[in-house]
Amino acid sequence: MPDTLMDPADPRYAAALAEGKRAMTPTDATEADRIIRLAVEMRSKQKLFFSTKARDALDASKKLEREFDAAASAYLHPPAQGDLI
Repeated sequence: MPDTLMDPADPRYAAALAEGKRAMTPTDATEADRIIRLAVEMRSKQKLFFSTKARDALDASKKLEREFDAAASAYLHPPAQGDLI
């Protein structure tokens, strides 16, 4: 998972790339935003289930939980592409 969104004009950017590191791209930032939105939606469905005990709320919550887990895992553990900046 990249930990910083760097400007390619920043001299540290080229140095980091030369070391085999990778910066957070706008695509990474968009994916992080999607994962956060999934988490918020999942928590909303969980709260709904706990307040209503409705089966459909539980099913929706579990579906979102699986999606969140898969997306977060893929984001945090991408295929090896060098160290991160």
